[in-house]
Amino acid sequence: MAAGKLLVFFLVLLFAVVHRAGRIGVEAVQLDDSIVGYSPEDLNSEERLMDLFQSWMRKHEKSYESVSEMNQRFAIFKDNLRYIHSHNVQESTPSYSLGLNNLADLTHEEFKTRYLGTKPPRRSENKVRKTENFIYGDVDAPASIDWRSKGAVTAIKNQGACGSCWAFSTTGSVEGINAISTGELVALSEQQLVDCDTEYDSGCDGGLMDNAFNYIIENGGIDTEADYPYTATDGTCQTTQNVVSIDDYADVPENNETALLQAVSVQPVSIAIEASGRDFQHYVTGVFTGKCGTDLDHGVLLVGYGTTAGYKHWIVKNSWGTSWGQKGYILMQRLGAVKKSGLCGINMMASYPIKTGPNPGSADALTPRLRADQEASWASS
Repeated sequence: MAAGKLLVFFLVLLFAVVHRAGRIGVEAVQLDDSIVGYSPEDLNSEERLMDLFQSWMRKHEKSYESVSEMNQRFAIFKDNLRYIHSHNVQESTPSYSLGLNNLADLTHEEFKTRYLGTKPPRRSENKVRKTENFIYGDVDAPASIDWRSKGAVTAIKNQGACGSCWAFSTTGSVEGINAISTGELVALSEQQLVDCDTEYDSGCDGGLMDNAFNYIIENGGIDTEADYPYTATDGTCQTTQNVVSIDDYADVPENNETALLQAVSVQPVSIAIEASGRDFQHYVTGVFTGKCGTDLDHGVLLVGYGTTAGYKHWIVKNSWGTSWGQKGYILMQRLGAVKKSGLCGINMMASYPIKTGPNPGSADALTPRLRADQEASWASS
């Protein structure tokens, strides 16, 4: 721990000891993410709020560079807490709850800047459009499916303060089809996409899943997360191994919930949504029915669908860690014919990889692109 952070830690600890010494007989605050149990008096008490903030800091292992920064984050935390409480105590019980997840010390603008990045372009602006490859139109989709229970979804990952959501969405769907095709679930490298897929995508400044599928196809495959670990920063493309390959990709017909259901019933699917709303930032549980538009700014993964408490919904895997949402997931309402684009534009830009052939047989071979770069370097030397 840096010296500055260590000093702040001891100052906070000293404050807490003195603070509690003057409040003998008052029980320690237990962190309740939903804040439902807190009264207006609690939310207007600096002592109660500081207790809650310190509890939240411990739970999410937060530390700050200075006391000044901690006070700034405390002020933001209080504003978010009151917003969360206002939503959760509405007279009409909401279908979803907000809470003090790992993003509770960020302003809404900070959240959008750090976790969404540059919005991906609409597919209509992309030079490649592959809806003609959609082959699931005759699929009879079941009432529900969850690819997590079928061993086709890796553990929740965390993109950190880097707009690389597109890379996580891409690896998620490739991991899924590879597991379905080979019976082996392998976590793949988002960092390789961030560092190497730079012709059309922009690393931490955003990208598009279709472009990333093209990169993997042209590159002859993608490396594992273990061999090419994630750093949450833009880096230099490294020599990689071709461990998992795909042969093509397809776009789901736009604004067609039935087609999206058919695709997800066969494999996990990459999608883009608008995730910039304040409710999305603080979501913790339930079926999300909140207000949002179709300004697509975040890549995620559809891993299934079902019905909960009378709400038909999608099961969406996010990349903000397990402290956000339902251990990293969000349930999003399916709107059917009510809105063709779906909630938050979920039906607008879905795509999935196609795998027909085996994975590369030689795990230590240079990828075609890097081999060409290396040969060009040798030729010029």
